[in-house]
Amino acid sequence: MESNAYINANPDGPSGQARTYFPFAVIVLAFAAISLWLAAKLSLYIDELYSLDTTSHGLSYALHQSLGFEQQPPLFFLALTLWRAINASDYFARLFSIGCCIATLFVVWVFARRRLKPLPDWLTPLVFAVNPFFIWAALDIRVYAMIVLLSAILITLYFDAFVDDGAPLGRAAAFTLVAIASIYTQYFLGSMLIGLGLALTCSGRWRKVVVFTISMFVVALAILPLVLGSVSHELHDASVVHATTPLVLSERMLSSTLSFIFPHTWVSATSQILNLFYVPIVLFVVVALIRSSRPNVNLQSLAAIVAAMIAFFLLVINAARAPLEMPRHITALFVPAMLLMLGCLAAVVTRPNRRRIMLSYVVVLLLLSAADDTKTYRPPLSNVGDWQRVGDFLNDNVEASEPIAVFDTEDALAVRHYFRGSARIVPIPSEQNFTKFDRRDFAIRSDRELDSVFPRTSRKTGRAWLVIGVTTCKMSEVGASCSLLNTYVKEHFRVLSEREFNGAVVRQLQAVHVSLIVR
Repeated sequence: MESNAYINANPDGPSGQARTYFPFAVIVLAFAAISLWLAAKLSLYIDELYSLDTTSHGLSYALHQSLGFEQQPPLFFLALTLWRAINASDYFARLFSIGCCIATLFVVWVFARRRLKPLPDWLTPLVFAVNPFFIWAALDIRVYAMIVLLSAILITLYFDAFVDDGAPLGRAAAFTLVAIASIYTQYFLGSMLIGLGLALTCSGRWRKVVVFTISMFVVALAILPLVLGSVSHELHDASVVHATTPLVLSERMLSSTLSFIFPHTWVSATSQILNLFYVPIVLFVVVALIRSSRPNVNLQSLAAIVAAMIAFFLLVINAARAPLEMPRHITALFVPAMLLMLGCLAAVVTRPNRRRIMLSYVVVLLLLSAADDTKTYRPPLSNVGDWQRVGDFLNDNVEASEPIAVFDTEDALAVRHYFRGSARIVPIPSEQNFTKFDRRDFAIRSDRELDSVFPRTSRKTGRAWLVIGVTTCKMSEVGASCSLLNTYVKEHFRVLSEREFNGAVVRQLQAVHVSLIVR
């Protein structure tokens, strides 16, 4: 059986098994310790607060909001709802994502021991554990860690069911169930199924192709109620919001794919410097495919999967103008890209210089990851918005009679989460609609909307607070609102004090007119 050549049999005896498992256990414990510490330090950002809202009112509400407001498949939100039934704290919610990533380390470790020889067993989990995107996914109360886990399981089961000779049909059944769960978690995991089908077809294993086709037919029937109209609706909404050209979006998507393998957030996504990486990586993959001592089904399959997924995302970008340029948008590609790079490394490594190549690769990867993590987690530790510190500042300084105006509308969700005082919180331009998400609803269209927030009323002090999410001003669909708001504030208020945070600004205002304050 072809795959037997890639199976790493454990050394005989307890000492041999200890040498096999000990490095993996150290990697997992180190990753868990760092993740748990960061999870306790980082405040929540807006998307995470949406997750908490969606999963705070039972399974029925989670199902309704996931399909309606979140416009995503429901499995992640249902699972998180059940998880939070044990403990509803913010920290415990993050443990769900950390658990998914720890499970992923185990899955890729098992995969590597069988199919990425002669790489040492510890290398693959180490490469994943230090990857900045993987660490970020573990700390994010969103779907991304679950996508990473399901994609790793999908690839593992695919090789077990369709690449190994003589695999029982039970493995194909398990693959089918995970494939269904994947689509019910994120639509774009379907791109991996396309890649897997292409890889199998290219291998010429026609009996396996028939089994795979039957599996996909079952998957299609199972997800039919979910998929009808959902994907096209989501892509249409995204294309309306973003006016960036497909070429720029494609460049950013490729840059995000590259960032999975070589972290480089310190380089612009459209920088020409990245061309220095693209060509060598493509050549490296080609050389690895050619240099394989014999037809390497594992490496060929991984290459076909990644190529098909990249083509799929480029097609979606150019056909639907969907903004899939950020790493989180193409999370489904993370595991295949990482395994492909490691598979290429395994193919070119020879025994005389194996240790030197391994050491060089690990050193370069650690340096790039450290540079990326230093930029992301530099003191003071915070997510975008720094909403916990914003809330602490408001708790210490706002009097009950001083209303807090917040722009934009969704940032009010963060202020309400961390503010413990009794002062009124007034979203600008209006309260958020949790029936359907549309960022265009956050835009200020005229002074009249601000007059409704800042009316001429009778108050003693005429003081109020204004919180502005700085990242909001960089978004094309609401960016012009910041200029309108700042002009209005200059005309009607004096700024008594201003405090800047990571992605937010808090101002204390004094009405120029005797009775102008927030309603």
